[in-house]
Amino acid sequence: MSARVDAERAGRSAVIPDYDTGQIRAITGPHAQRFTDEADSLFFSAEFRVEPASDRMGTRLSGPRIAAREGEILTTGVVAGAVQIPSGGAPIVLLAEHQATGGYPVIATVISADVGLVAQRLPGERLRFTRVDRDLAVAALRGTRATLDAMA
Repeated sequence: MSARVDAERAGRSAVIPDYDTGQIRAITGPHAQRFTDEADSLFFSAEFRVEPASDRMGTRLSGPRIAAREGEILTTGVVAGAVQIPSGGAPIVLLAEHQATGGYPVIATVISADVGLVAQRLPGERLRFTRVDRDLAVAALRGTRATLDAMA
């Protein structure tokens, strides 16, 4: 069963994302215990800039150095939106063509509804991470899906 799209109506009900705020919602990552409270607080309060070395695999960020307590980890599976912290302390947000596994600790995971906001950032643009809980992340994803369904 294929969905029919009304070309006259398509996209008219879409809410344009607010790209100007630079606020990116994220949940606490699976390796949060590898970061001090100070590093965690810094990550969720600091401003970061998108680096030119970013690509479809990941958005590389510059800003304050975020240090993990114990360095790299054993290889583990990663998802789009995972924010890895390599030994240099510069966060990398994994995107659409990310690798299947990674060995850097993940301090946070950008919620699915906001991954596109990160991917569309240009080099030099700023962003900040805002901590949200699972319920808000799920509600935001449902809202995004409802918006997309309304376009068809």
